[in-house]
Amino acid sequence: MSRSEFYKYWDDHHLKFQWFFQKYTFNSEWQGLQSARDKEHYQTMITLLERVYVNLPANKFNNSTNPKGWYEFTALLNID
Repeated sequence: MSRSEFYKYWDDHHLKFQWFFQKYTFNSEWQGLQSARDKEHYQTMITLLERVYVNLPANKFNNSTNPKGWYEFTALLNID
């Protein structure tokens, strides 16, 4: 996805996965993502999304369990 598509996708879908940032206390990452989006800092957003991805509990966040917002979250990282 292009950067403009990435920003549009974020704008349209980020609220679907905001809950797991809150539940697993990734508050600084969420704030960083919001700030990076406002400034259109694509690489910062990718870095923060990847940090959260690797730190979420794998037994609860995977394609088998497919929690609400998981598809939208992984789509931003181009993960199937």
